[in-house]
Amino acid sequence: MSRGSRPRLAIAAAVSVAVLLVGCAPSDPEKDISDLLDMRARAFATKDIELFKRCLAPNYQTPADAVREHFEFWDEIEMRVLDRSIVLESPDRAVVYQRYQLRVKKGDDWQVLPPAVEKLVLTRTGRLFKRWRISGGLLPGEPSTGEPDRGGALE
Repeated sequence: MSRGSRPRLAIAAAVSVAVLLVGCAPSDPEKDISDLLDMRARAFATKDIELFKRCLAPNYQTPADAVREHFEFWDEIEMRVLDRSIVLESPDRAVVYQRYQLRVKKGDDWQVLPPAVEKLVLTRTGRLFKRWRISGGLLPGEPSTGEPDRGGALE
C-alpha cells in the first residue's frame, strides 16, 4: 500500500463510521411517523405513485394499484389531515388513527368529500436502517376505520 492511499483509506473509514452512527442514532418515532404520513399526503398532492409506494412496506404494495387509479381519474387531489393519534405498540409497530378530508378536482369542478377516519398499521422495516412504512389498513376488509382506543382523541 502506498503512502498516498493511507489517508484516503482513513477518510473512507471515517465516513463509513459516521454514516453508520447517523443511521443508528435514536430518533423520535412520532416525528418519523408524522413525516411518513406527510410524505403520503405529498404523494396525493403531486399524484406521484412512486412516492406513495415508498410509504408502503415492501410486502404491502397492493394498495398502490387502487391509488394509481385515483391518480389517473382525478385531475387534482388534496389531502388535509384534521387530527392524528399515534399509538406506539412496540419499538417497531404503531397504529395511527387519522381524521382527514379529501378535496378532489375533475375538470373545473372541485368536490369536498366528507371527513373520514382511517386506522393505519405501521411497522419499522429494513435491515440496516429501519424506516417506518404503512403495512396495513388501506385495503377493503382490513381494519381501516374507527375511533381511537385512547379516550377519543379524535372527537
